Amino acid sequence: LSEESYQLSLEKERISQKLYDEADYVAAIKAIEEAISLQRKINESYALSSFSDVNRLAKLNRRLGYLNAYPLYKEILDYESKVDLLKDEEKWIEAGNLLTEVIEKQLYLNSEYRSSDLADGLKLNSLKIKQIKYRSTPLYLQINDLENKADALLDKGNHSKAAAFYEDAMRLQDELNESFSGSPYSSVDRINDLRRKNQTAASYELGELINTLNFEIDNDLRRRKLLLAKDKILRIVDALQRMDEEFPFSSYNDDGLKSKINFLNFIRNDVELIQDRIYVNLITVPDEPGIRMLKTEVSQALYSTIIGYNPSRFVGDLMPVESVNWKEANDFCKRLSWVMGLRVRLPKEHEYRSAIGPLRYVKLEKFVVSNAEEAKLTNLASKEPLGEGFYDLLGNVSEWLFSDGVFENEPVKHIGGHFNDRLNTIYSVPVRMVKRNERSRLIGFRFVVE
Repeated sequence: LSEESYQLSLEKERISQKLYDEADYVAAIKAIEEAISLQRKINESYALSSFSDVNRLAKLNRRLGYLNAYPLYKEILDYESKVDLLKDEEKWIEAGNLLTEVIEKQLYLNSEYRSSDLADGLKLNSLKIKQIKYRSTPLYLQINDLENKADALLDKGNHSKAAAFYEDAMRLQDELNESFSGSPYSSVDRINDLRRKNQTAASYELGELINTLNFEIDNDLRRRKLLLAKDKILRIVDALQRMDEEFPFSSYNDDGLKSKINFLNFIRNDVELIQDRIYVNLITVPDEPGIRMLKTEVSQALYSTIIGYNPSRFVGDLMPVESVNWKEANDFCKRLSWVMGLRVRLPKEHEYRSAIGPLRYVKLEKFVVSNAEEAKLTNLASKEPLGEGFYDLLGNVSEWLFSDGVFENEPVKHIGGHFNDRLNTIYSVPVRMVKRNERSRLIGFRFVVE
């Protein structure tokens, strides 16, 4: 009897599948229920039979759950197809509204047929996201249109009108973010980008005035028209302050330029004195046209004037500055570039060696501060000059060299030896490698002006 019932149950299962394939879901459900009833009877009445199978009963029950849920699932699929058609026709609001019904049906399916394979929490979440996306798409398209129009106006030079379009786009993006926070089009970054574009366009005239004044200040300083430069420094300070207050997100805001102008404004009454001190002490480097080098090491007095403090351990205005690391030496050169209106940098090794000149018949004691005497730091130019008139290229303090390496952990060079070196060491023109943040009482620097 158990075998007969089992074979009949299998037959009902096959019939159910055939009916399902023919889309006769009601009959398919009835057939699978009969298969379940037969298998349950075997399990209860013939527990020791080889046809008793609790796993098969569980499988049949899952199949029943699937068949019960399938008509609803099929209905959901049909609705989704309609949603896709509306999407293709760009009827975003209608598509979003229809998705409300799809979501309700999927929610019901998940609740009433939670054990069915067709219950799908991830799909429900996906439908909700799609609905928010479709409902927010009209706003998104308006924003894109406004931004594209603004970009085109910028290309035509109509900055004020472009600024108005960017502002409208920013307002709509804010509305989208507020109303559809779960939309993939919701974006704080886009708000910030539109604000930057809006303020950059709106500040165009002021920004170009700042750029022009900056260019003219460099030119006036380079040509030593210092009264003109001072007047323009005051004007650009006011312009930068206005830019900062009225257009804080504009791309014309430049922290590097602000640092430069603030520095020039701070020392504007000393610019003439600084330039005089520099120009009188510059000498052209042999075989290096267009390159002039300071004939002495940078003094503590000059360093303090430019940077505002003196880091040296051996203090004296006329002594070379020391205990300055490579980065700080470059910062000094950058600030002096602002004052001169010319590029100022550390010397390259070949420039430094050209300035030294040949040493074959040179009696170093006359030119070098080394440990052959008192082994201590001395004032600038206390010995005779080398080459074309450069003092202390060898000895006194070793000097930082230019490096165009971009990595912080790359070592840098200093050259020339120092007061604690022996004469025969200095004669070899020693070049030493250290970290960029190395700070030593034995290392200073000088600079070149291009």
